[in-house]
Amino acid sequence: MIPRFPISITLDNGESFSGRVMFDTGNAFSLLVSAPFSKFHNFNEKLGLTETTSGRGLHAVTRDRVANIQALSFNGFKFGKMGIRLTVNDQAEPKDGYLGILGIEIIKRFNVILNYAQKRIYLKPNHLYQDSFSLAAFKKIGDPASITFLENNRSKSGIHTTSSGLQYEVLKQGDGPKPTLSDRVALHYKTTLVNGTKLWNTYDDQKPWIHHLDKTIEGVKEAALLMPAGSKWKLYIPAALAFGESGYEQVPPGAALIYELEVLNSEK
Repeated sequence: MIPRFPISITLDNGESFSGRVMFDTGNAFSLLVSAPFSKFHNFNEKLGLTETTSGRGLHAVTRDRVANIQALSFNGFKFGKMGIRLTVNDQAEPKDGYLGILGIEIIKRFNVILNYAQKRIYLKPNHLYQDSFSLAAFKKIGDPASITFLENNRSKSGIHTTSSGLQYEVLKQGDGPKPTLSDRVALHYKTTLVNGTKLWNTYDDQKPWIHHLDKTIEGVKEAALLMPAGSKWKLYIPAALAFGESGYEQVPPGAALIYELEVLNSEK
């Protein structure tokens, strides 16, 4: 069995978490946090600024999130700020204990001997030990007002944040089946900009939107797939999950959107 070693990390919000990691020189990063550990400790709402990237998989496209942390320590060694990655897996079950994989960006700073039989690790700092770590750099997509609104909104009571950056609050939780991408889904919604400007409202003429979810914006699609029929949620959708930097009709470039979204039903 591959040994796992204790580690502690401190997020940018000052909270510290401990778990166990494996060493993997094939991991090109400093630390890759497992999705079950991240979900168990609700990192989506604690990490602060993050960005989702694609890659890593040999046989399939995978998604990771990049973020920065204040500190990392293991085996008596302590490091300061660094960029890390977090595996994105929306189907993962929350679980404590296994934190993830320690990668080459940390391992290369030591001369390492691993004793698998006794599950012990022997480390001696080398000439790279004092080198600073790379930090994650983020490109903020959105106008300043939208970015500020979403940053302030994510810490409010009742707001949940997904790994993509979508924010939502549950107004009513239904008990019907959740839609799938192959279903035709009936939705009611009303939409505004963050400044209150009204956009679209299906309630006005009582004609719900009925289509497959690939016909709507990413933020609505992501939320609808999580909502049992009969649910009504309020969504706060970043520009990257809406119309991006180009905008659309009366939606300005970089604008975040607020949706009050209701899933009525779905059919195959």
